[in-house]
Amino acid sequence: MRFAHSGSGAADPHVQYATESQNIGLQSRLRWILKPGNEFFVVLNHAWQEDQFNRFESAQTRFRIKFNYAFRFQSGSAII
Repeated sequence: MRFAHSGSGAADPHVQYATESQNIGLQSRLRWILKPGNEFFVVLNHAWQEDQFNRFESAQTRFRIKFNYAFRFQSGSAII
């Protein structure tokens, strides 16, 4: 599922259940494009583990901030 606030921002939440490990995972990513080649991300990852009573307990939370910046070099005119 994707939510687009505007042409420069979007949210991508993903939830999944792993039957083998019996855990639920959430990844939610907010992305802003400041200008082409420059992006700002806020990412939240959270996991819940099923216990012996068939309840889910919070197992892990990770929060990250990421900034991508593109350096563009212009080539000068050739001297012959």
